[in-house]
Amino acid sequence: MGKTRQSFYTDEQLLDNAKLFKTRQEWATAGDKEVAQGQPSHHRVALKRGIDFYRKCCAHMPNLRGTATPVRYSDDEIAASASKFQHRNDWKEAEPHYYQAAHRRGLIDKVAARMTLQAHPYSGSYIVYAYEFSDRHAYVGLTFLPKTRHIQHMVRGPVFEHMKICPTYSYKVVAEGLANPDDTAAKERHWVEAYRQSGWTLLNTAKAGGLGSVAHNKWTKEAVLANAKEFKTRKEWYLKSQFTYSLAKREGWFEQAASHMPRRVLGIGAGREVSQATRDKQSAAKTGVKQSTAHRASRAAAVKKWWADRRAKPAAESIVSTLLTQ
Repeated sequence: MGKTRQSFYTDEQLLDNAKLFKTRQEWATAGDKEVAQGQPSHHRVALKRGIDFYRKCCAHMPNLRGTATPVRYSDDEIAASASKFQHRNDWKEAEPHYYQAAHRRGLIDKVAARMTLQAHPYSGSYIVYAYEFSDRHAYVGLTFLPKTRHIQHMVRGPVFEHMKICPTYSYKVVAEGLANPDDTAAKERHWVEAYRQSGWTLLNTAKAGGLGSVAHNKWTKEAVLANAKEFKTRKEWYLKSQFTYSLAKREGWFEQAASHMPRRVLGIGAGREVSQATRDKQSAAKTGVKQSTAHRASRAAAVKKWWADRRAKPAAESIVSTLLTQ
């Protein structure tokens, strides 16, 4: 007879095991390790005993769920964490829990006041630009990729939405050649305020002075070429890694990346010359003009012959191979 349900551990064993951990997450993580070692998870077994028993096991643990702003770190602890970093992005990547806690409590500007903007890999190429609409609305922004940013404005965002109301606008570069991150942010804030003081209605929704971010792209040319080598055909590459496939197409790396992949083998009619009369019939077929009975019969005969030749080819090769081995 098999084990009865939930007979892995007694209630006392589960209660004692829970006392070894400070939080429910730590207990759950330890349970996952037990499962990986082929043992039942104390945490999961306790859950199966019912919510009342589970709460009894976790009575000494803080409940971090169900509150809008869970108190996990004190304000002093958050400030101490922030004091170790020079840039906000470094803090966010190294200690994200403290960073998010500062955001939730509205402490981010206070504890990060001493931090400076991180030097951008494209420093020196920044511009401050403005879209001026004929109805006295304006949008001021900064970027180091003006063409890309313009395309983005044309498909989404406040500029795109306002163009539906007032399609007449002019695009201006009001500052360029900006290299220092602090000066770049200050310059954008200056022009935002200048337009506002001049009576323009600003379309900006985000706070001025943000440099945005450029994530380090792991998909360099070398990485894309290496990724392509994992696939035997272009179709397999497309189906299993559409991002790198499209990236190679966009950046002009596709032919080099797919050089080891066979090109698609064309079927019926590959390489044959087509007369003008046949082209006219093909065009008529595409436009919905009915083909003649004789032409349809001719096409059907060509298809049948091609399939017959294809089936006969392996058999003929097999006979030749047998004769050569005798």
